[in-house]
Amino acid sequence: MTASRAQRLPTASALQPAGPGPDTAVFPRHLVAPGIPESEISVFADPSWQLSVLDAKATATSVAVIWATFPDVFVPTFKRASWALINIAAPAVIVTKLGTAARSQLRPSSINHTIRAWKAFAHWLTSRELGTLSAVGQHTLADYAAKLRSDGRQRDYCQRQLLALTRLWAYAPYLPRQDRLPRPPWNDHPDEYLGAHSTNTAGDNARIPIHPATMSPLLVWALRFVNDFAPDILAAREESIKLRANIRTQARPAGPDDIRLYLDELSRQGKPIPAVPATGVHVRSVNKRMGREPQPIVNVRHIAGLLGVTIFQVKRIIDQQQGQGPSIGETSPLTLTPQGRINGKPWLDTIDSDEAFELAMHLSTACLTVTAYLSGMRPEEVMHLQRGCCRKSESANGFTRYTVTGRHFKGVSDDDGNTVSGGAVRDQPWTVIAPVAAAIDILERLENKVLLFPREVGSILKNVRPRNAYRGNGLTPTLAAARIAKFIEYINGLAHRHGLPHDMIPADPDGPINLSRFRRTVAWFINRLPNGRVALGVQYGHLRLTVSESYGSRSRADLLEILDLEQARSIADTLAEAADRLHQGEGVSGPAAERYIDSVHEFKEAYAGSCLSKRQHQALLTNPKLKVYDHPEAFLSCNHNPLTALCDPERGKPGRGKTTPSTDRCQSACANISRTDTHISLIHKEITQLDAEIVSGLSPEPIARRLRQRRDSLQQTADRHEKTRVCTSTVSPEPA
Repeated sequence: MTASRAQRLPTASALQPAGPGPDTAVFPRHLVAPGIPESEISVFADPSWQLSVLDAKATATSVAVIWATFPDVFVPTFKRASWALINIAAPAVIVTKLGTAARSQLRPSSINHTIRAWKAFAHWLTSRELGTLSAVGQHTLADYAAKLRSDGRQRDYCQRQLLALTRLWAYAPYLPRQDRLPRPPWNDHPDEYLGAHSTNTAGDNARIPIHPATMSPLLVWALRFVNDFAPDILAAREESIKLRANIRTQARPAGPDDIRLYLDELSRQGKPIPAVPATGVHVRSVNKRMGREPQPIVNVRHIAGLLGVTIFQVKRIIDQQQGQGPSIGETSPLTLTPQGRINGKPWLDTIDSDEAFELAMHLSTACLTVTAYLSGMRPEEVMHLQRGCCRKSESANGFTRYTVTGRHFKGVSDDDGNTVSGGAVRDQPWTVIAPVAAAIDILERLENKVLLFPREVGSILKNVRPRNAYRGNGLTPTLAAARIAKFIEYINGLAHRHGLPHDMIPADPDGPINLSRFRRTVAWFINRLPNGRVALGVQYGHLRLTVSESYGSRSRADLLEILDLEQARSIADTLAEAADRLHQGEGVSGPAAERYIDSVHEFKEAYAGSCLSKRQHQALLTNPKLKVYDHPEAFLSCNHNPLTALCDPERGKPGRGKTTPSTDRCQSACANISRTDTHISLIHKEITQLDAEIVSGLSPEPIARRLRQRRDSLQQTADRHEKTRVCTSTVSPEPA
């Protein structure tokens, strides 16, 4: 049996009296991520230690401890302490203090934070003219805790900084006498040394959803790329790769003659020489270096690929014919004709050979958007998906189901409770909808790599750099956010060229879009925008079911918790707005009018005027009296009682667990309906629009007849409301 990590880490007795030598490896080999050569593992004397060797994720990035940033006098001290932190199992005193949160081996990010906290402490000690840890007393530590509070730091930050110093004290027995810190005074009475308790919430639920005005067009365009533009982009990339592969590395004797014949043929046909657009980054750099106005330059790589000659041969002939022959064009179009359409017109007239690789990047980003948003996966889970992860199956009744197998990372630990940075294959596959399966299929055709989202996309290089000590080969969250921003920029330019200003993607008012916000946003859309008011509106209903199927068997709270929390927030918003309107004298009608008013008053008494906590949201969601769902499209509110809900044909049957209304099957005779003056004002607006359409005489008679029937029905509803409406003062008077 393989020894656990705690068993493999040395203890104090295993250390040499002199401590680690200059050539001692900083990291034990069993902690280093697979695939990293011995030569890239830092040794004790190195001026920097690369912590990313401990991170087995494909998204690993450089996390280095730069010792030059420490005060010189403290570098040896904190090198020894950091080596102990990495190589010695957590002392018993730390395990006892942290309880279930204790880990015998910290993960790379925690190691980095601890050492950064030590660096800040070292600089503070230097400012007080202290040069050894043995010179530090408890009063000095108390002063440092007070300094953190006086800096206006929040309690959580202070707690982490002080915990880092507690760790330093815990390792004192394993360090030379001059490196030992005394017992911190906050160990016994932490509240005396920490600031006020933080009111911030953490995790997915605290992230702000992407605004609908931004998310809706982003999803529409991403789906356009996947469904409509992908064939053009894949074909263009293939043609560009073949073009590049045809470039000779050795001069062909007949090459110069072929180039001259090619240029003569362009002159005869009146065509320009293929060029790199003046807007390209490389071209802008060349023009700036030559001190001239922006102008295109000859695309020698494109010509060399067309003719099977070297780039140098093309350059030489072009230079010889300077000022003669055909003029320089503006683009280097490939031979393919784009087939994708926007409003019946080609989305691009041509695709340049260099542009093909940029479009491949945008296509990958579109697939990332579709996959991350419509699957509900966490960012790391999405970015570790591999070729062959998606499977399609069909049931006996013809229902098609798509499942995705991949790795998950949250809560994955070894037998000692230490975080496994590489995660583990998820026991339960994710169930996804068809657009996600289509995006994965495109990704597998786009890149012949193991990861669906590699760091390098669209590259013509056959060999990608192997994993090294500084980074993995996978797309990182930061790089993904940058690509999404570039994708949006390209889309807005495309929409502008097509004269579609309303299809442009506005900036999100709450800042840049990143993958973590997608999970939060999809819950918002499912609960707030039913019935197809956004792209894939119908699919959102299916998405809730697939999310439930994917996460329902897991014991810990996950995406379903986010969905339920967002549903509770939606109900709270509905009831809070209703309370304000009823207080101003708004009337209510319908079979559920009294229930509606009772629900509003109960909510107002229990929750109004306060910021609801997570526990209160959960209590609200489980209270059957507060199940009020506003449905402005149908001009009503649903006071949901599953036993009387006509939208559910299976109501009342044993085991039926449906707790939300099906707004797409709302029936006017349902006993759960109530209407307010606000709904009736919407009805009057609809009647006005119908009257204008009827009077115009532009509708054929069958359609005009249906319009009149619709108008009469709405008018009857409005009249009935006016006759039967009740105000809050009638049912439940406000206190004097």
